Order: sequence, then structure tokens, then C-alpha cells
Amino acid sequence: MVIGDAQHDDRISPDIAQAMGARTVISVPMRLLSEHIGMLGVGTFKPEGIRLPSDEELNFLEDMARNVAAVAGRLKIAEDRHRAVQERLDLESRFFQAQKLESLGMMAGGVAHDLNNLFQVILGEAEMAEMVLSSDHPALENLTRLTGVANQAVELAEQML
Repeated sequence: MVIGDAQHDDRISPDIAQAMGARTVISVPMRLLSEHIGMLGVGTFKPEGIRLPSDEELNFLEDMARNVAAVAGRLKIAEDRHRAVQERLDLESRFFQAQKLESLGMMAGGVAHDLNNLFQVILGEAEMAEMVLSSDHPALENLTRLTGVANQAVELAEQML
């Protein structure tokens, strides 16, 4: 887009043209494949006055816009690759963390299972001892407390499982 006199052209806000002191404005679109990614703009200002570009200057600006768009595209590709690498590293980190937690859970489950087995043996032995003792035997009260505590331990081990 070539605007000969920005001060008097409807395509540019008069306030912006006045504030910039712009006279001739040239804007060349920058495209990456079919995507519009920006504009390359040049212009003349008050001391220079109005000066329309030659075909050679327009071709130069179009080439410059293509080159800038190509560089921007390469930067975008590099940025996308960097982002993909970061995402992969984050996913790997979360995966390894999940594996650690799974291993810890399996280990805790195994320990809880083994503890439950030991407490079941204690309960069985305590019940057998209670059966052979007379109802007035002094150790019976201790066995009853032992059975109660062992049952609490079994419940805790089941919660861990």
C-alpha cells in the first residue's frame, strides 16, 4: 500500500499522521505461507515532504518484507521446537514422578500386607492362649488388651492396603 500524502488520505487517521508528521507512507505485508504476520512500513516525514517510491524501491521493500517474514518464520519454528522440547521434558518428569509414587505405593502395600499377616498371627496366638487360661487367670486381662491393640493394628494395615 502506497499513500502519497498521509496528511490527506482517508486510509490513515489524520491525528496519527499529524502526530507522526508522516507524509508518504509505504506498507508492505509480511506473509509466512498464507498467514499474514505483520507489515513492513517506511515513510517520509515533514522535512522530506511527499516522495513516491520507484518500482525498484517497492521491489526492494517487498523483498525485504519476504526476508523478514522468512526469518520470523524460522524464529517461530525454533520457538515451537523449544516449547515442544520443554513440554516433553515436563511430561517425562511427571511420568517419572508418577512411577516413583507407584513404586512407593506398591512398597507400602507390601509392608502393610506383611504387617497384617504378623498381626493375624499375634491375634491367633492370643486367642489360643485365652482359650486355655481360666477366667480368673491374671494374664487374661493382658491378653484382652493385646487382642484389642492387635485388632487396631490390623485395621490400620487394612487402611494402608
